[in-house]
Amino acid sequence: MYTDLEDLHDRSGSTALLALRAAALLAALGGAGAWLGASGPSLARAVASGGVLLDPESVRWLDPQRFGARRVLFLGQRVDGAADVHVATVRTAPGDRVLKLSDVSNLTRSPDASEALLCSDGTWAAFATQVDERFVAVTALQVGGAPPREAGRGLGERLREAVTRWQQTGRAQGYEVDRFELVRPAASLQLSLEGGRLTMVADGSRTVIALRERRAIEGAARVRHQRRLPGTTGWVTWMVDTVRAIPWIGATPIAWLEHVAFGLQHEVARARVSIGEDHSRDEVAEDLADLLGGDASANPEGAVVNWPPAPMRPPLPGALPREGQWIAASADDPFVARNPGAPPAFYQSFVRTDRERPDTRVYVTLWDPRQVSLHVVPGSQEPMGSTGELGTGTVPRDAATLGRLAAGFNGGFQALHGEWGVFAESTLFLPPKPWGATIAVLEDGRTGFGSWPGEAPAIPPGFAEFRQNLTSLVEDGVFNPYRRTFWGGNVPGAPPGESHTARTGLCQTRDDAVAFFWGRGLTERSLADAMLAARCTYGVHLDMNGANTGFEFLRVTPRDQTPPLARRIAAGHEAEGPVPSAPAFTYRARRMVRGMDEMGFPRYIKRDPRDFFYLLMRPVLPGAALRGAVSPALPGEGEWRVSDFGPHPFPWPWRGRACALTPATPSAG
Repeated sequence: MYTDLEDLHDRSGSTALLALRAAALLAALGGAGAWLGASGPSLARAVASGGVLLDPESVRWLDPQRFGARRVLFLGQRVDGAADVHVATVRTAPGDRVLKLSDVSNLTRSPDASEALLCSDGTWAAFATQVDERFVAVTALQVGGAPPREAGRGLGERLREAVTRWQQTGRAQGYEVDRFELVRPAASLQLSLEGGRLTMVADGSRTVIALRERRAIEGAARVRHQRRLPGTTGWVTWMVDTVRAIPWIGATPIAWLEHVAFGLQHEVARARVSIGEDHSRDEVAEDLADLLGGDASANPEGAVVNWPPAPMRPPLPGALPREGQWIAASADDPFVARNPGAPPAFYQSFVRTDRERPDTRVYVTLWDPRQVSLHVVPGSQEPMGSTGELGTGTVPRDAATLGRLAAGFNGGFQALHGEWGVFAESTLFLPPKPWGATIAVLEDGRTGFGSWPGEAPAIPPGFAEFRQNLTSLVEDGVFNPYRRTFWGGNVPGAPPGESHTARTGLCQTRDDAVAFFWGRGLTERSLADAMLAARCTYGVHLDMNGANTGFEFLRVTPRDQTPPLARRIAAGHEAEGPVPSAPAFTYRARRMVRGMDEMGFPRYIKRDPRDFFYLLMRPVLPGAALRGAVSPALPGEGEWRVSDFGPHPFPWPWRGRACALTPATPSAG
């Protein structure tokens, strides 16, 4: 997403501003609903007053006739829209005439699909999803009782989830959602619910789902299960999104407030610099303190060709200490993953690029894609596919993935800010946009960069995942080749000017490495200039504003194999604990830069409602030393030597570098 209030917070935070936001939120959320008279209209007429056309045959009351509010499910649609499943909270008179309509919530929001065959037994509800006159999925809702509380989620997270669920569904508990995709879309479908079992007959083939166990007990090969689970961001991002979703507020007032706030912040910062209050030297020492104390530049068996690349050349005069120089974590860093016997896969540095604001810095994390692969996670709430699909919001919890996990970082703008393409978890959530700046994961494990061709909208062969955002920020060493004028942070009718805020980006360098960029008070130009200083050949602008941005180093080990730390965890920028939903594993997390803004840290080891990227270590030679059966070992026993293999002392995996994308097929570079 591209406009938020997060950057109104400096490092010390703003309690008064947060309280003001909370007051506005509570006022906005309180007391919705309208009394419709003593006799009351029918449900169809009451709902139609809000612009929703109700199918009378689909009405399913979830609560019995009683004094007080009742919930009702029904299929409804807006004019020229597809049918969606809605839930409403109403007070009724005898004959189910409506006295008060509290809210009408759309539970599916799938513009390219129609929901049908709604049924309910009071505890569960189910419905089918139809695309192009064929049934593609069946979804089950737990509508009776409170869903089980997930372990490992703090009070703040549960509170935010409850408010979000209430806003989306009219119920703080929300509704547990399980989607069962049909492996083969069906022309005919029948649904029935009885005793906690969902029976579907698709084109004559019967499948039975045990809903409490969330599994097929008959015909399992005919369906694929996808469970929708909540996720939560930090307080500030959550509050902005919650207020923005209130219909009578919307996005425009928030965007204007941010525009004014960013401008004021920039002017205050300029004034401080003009009177000599630039503390960049001390702030860099603090931000990179986890790296500056170690010596990790030495590679085993001598230097490796093209790694790390040559230092960046600082664009501004009077370079600060270590500015532009690549610094690696030490070999025994417990927070940064590393292949045994291999050179460091990650290096970090920083540059200053804004002559008007020399106090701003762009921090860069560089990795070698021959050792590191990139992957996309679609969020648990955003983006939603046009036919109702949602992502897991989590890094896969299998042991092979967790054991190689190295980092996580933010994705791109929310779907409501451009609907840029997202393809992951074998699902096309948003189709690719022509000329969209694209970060792709290829089937052979490489990371690809390129602009999506305007004449070839189909997904080329060889693509496993991709994420788009805007057009390219840098391409072939040129800033903004498509002459884009909007890079987020601007609002209609506002005076022209660049918005100074936290921004992030990702690029492929001339040396075929991949680099992530983050900094406060940046414009699109100062971010791009950092990419050019790093010799990027293709650069993509990712998400922006403080609490939406962040990069975390992650290291996961089996709980019984986690070595103890020699010191205490540094609260605020380091964390340790059991992996959510995989308690047999322990994670350690550290921010890329100590002073990164609050973003619900650690964020990317949890489930996130928004999409993000994660990094895995790729298996490479030589690997860990062998362990002999006899102790003590002889000198050099079990150690791999690579110094006799010619001018390339480190045997890299084949075809591991990042590559440029061609219009039709992936590059072989």
